Amino acid sequence: MIISGAIIFALLLIHRLMQRVSTEHLAFEQAVAERKYDLAQSYLDKMLASDPKSASAYYLKAELEIARDRPDEAMSGMRKALELGYANPPIEVLRAILLARAGKFQEAEPILIQAYSKGESPKAGIAEGLSRIFLGRLRLAEASKAIEAWMQADPLDDRPYLWRNEIDERIDSEPDVIILNYQNALKRNPTNFKARLSMAQLLMKANRTDEANAEFAEYHKNDPDNVQAMVGLGQIALLKGDTESAEQWFTSVLEKDATNITALGELAQIEIQKGLPESACKHLQKASELSPFDSEILYKYSQALKLSGDSGLARTVADKANKLKLDQDKIQDLRKAIVQKPDDLELRVEAAQWLINHGHEKEGLEWAELVLKQKPSHRSMCQALVEFYTKKQDYGLANYYESQLKGSGVKP
Repeated sequence: MIISGAIIFALLLIHRLMQRVSTEHLAFEQAVAERKYDLAQSYLDKMLASDPKSASAYYLKAELEIARDRPDEAMSGMRKALELGYANPPIEVLRAILLARAGKFQEAEPILIQAYSKGESPKAGIAEGLSRIFLGRLRLAEASKAIEAWMQADPLDDRPYLWRNEIDERIDSEPDVIILNYQNALKRNPTNFKARLSMAQLLMKANRTDEANAEFAEYHKNDPDNVQAMVGLGQIALLKGDTESAEQWFTSVLEKDATNITALGELAQIEIQKGLPESACKHLQKASELSPFDSEILYKYSQALKLSGDSGLARTVADKANKLKLDQDKIQDLRKAIVQKPDDLELRVEAAQWLINHGHEKEGLEWAELVLKQKPSHRSMCQALVEFYTKKQDYGLANYYESQLKGSGVKP
């Protein structure tokens, strides 16, 4: 059979066009992997200019927007890819990544587990989604594996190192292990000052004073008005015996934030050392009013009251501090029990209810949220939240959780 020159030319043209598309696709993937999102967008623009109805280009657009953490734009790209005939399963994987980020673990988990087992893309997004799910459900062994896969899939991302710290902190890893995770995160993202601050505080607790001071100073240099960095520098000064500098730091903190609990407590401790228990009592009374469930502040307050001659109130405050210390031990026991039995939903409910009822509302509500992500209409959890928000006179949220109970067919 003789093939005409026109057909040969057309075939060569198609071949070259496919080569060019493939080259741009690879360049796009490389740019995303290197977090050069503007460059990736330029490759994507070229693909769409070459073929405005390219379903694969719109799929890549969705992938890029997920990397940029722009869920609405990602969903738009996914819808367009489907309209143009792109296969549904890969789109479902991208959707599952977004579901995991939105806390809809039950819907996302089976899709992401299957995608991970098949080695599908985007590998980093899939591993991130699974890490989020397993951490959210405290399945720490599985979370650890997913985080390791995430590190390998995206070596430039600082987040997996920070998420691994969530595991290491729960299992009481050595401080050096946690510090190393922070250091690895900061190598990848030196501007993550929240991580720098957390590392500095941990270095201080580990008695690595000079390293802690350097990190607090670096944070302070980049954000001179940040009171947490100033508090850290004051605490380091105290550890080094420089009481005068420490007092200046804590006074400066209170000028910026008169409600800073740590600065109030540390300044009071300096005043006690200087023989000024009455001044210390004023600072500690304010701190205890601002943070009534802080046993350490209450213990310091009881000591200052005793030194100032008010032994009766000192005993009352000391008794309250001891009770709160027992509460904190109970919280630790609950946390350990949950880590040991991550699939025991009722144990989480017990923890959430106990925390809410004993004044630890923030942490209790976080546990409640985790319960409801797994079982949105959990009877006793929803009922506890109805009662909590009714007492708070937040009738909107109280009615919402009551509707959750009715929607599940369970009477509140």
